[in-house]
Amino acid sequence: MAGVSRRQFLVVAGAGAAGLTASACTGPSTPRPVGPSSAAVGQAEAGHRRPGVATRAVALVAGPATLDLAGTRVATWAYNGTVPGPVVRLRAGEVLRAELTNRLPEPTTIHWHGVALRNDMDGVPDVTQPPVPPGGRFTYQFTAPNAGTFF
Repeated sequence: MAGVSRRQFLVVAGAGAAGLTASACTGPSTPRPVGPSSAAVGQAEAGHRRPGVATRAVALVAGPATLDLAGTRVATWAYNGTVPGPVVRLRAGEVLRAELTNRLPEPTTIHWHGVALRNDMDGVPDVTQPPVPPGGRFTYQFTAPNAGTFF
């Protein structure tokens, strides 16, 4: 390294590393988004699914409700008229088909907190799915990949 200062070496090395990083993020090697009906999603779902397991179907209706809180009646939103909503239990590898009907005055989704599942069924409005409009329906269907929830 005769004739090259430490500072010059670091500048050249940094520029080279930045160039390599930028080239790795562009061009034809950039992966395309995977859609919910893609073969990759189907293969991942099949890998999580227990053989011979039936699909568990539930109907979830999001709508206004009135609750009695120790003698005080309050207006709220609920699933199937209850808060926090009905319990849905699955074993790892079982399939859930949950049909959401939105009877709320606002758009809504179901975000399955603590469940590691496929992105298009995660229920984050305007990120992983469009919100379900008032009067609309959406069917969530996925294989429960793990036992338990992970908040």
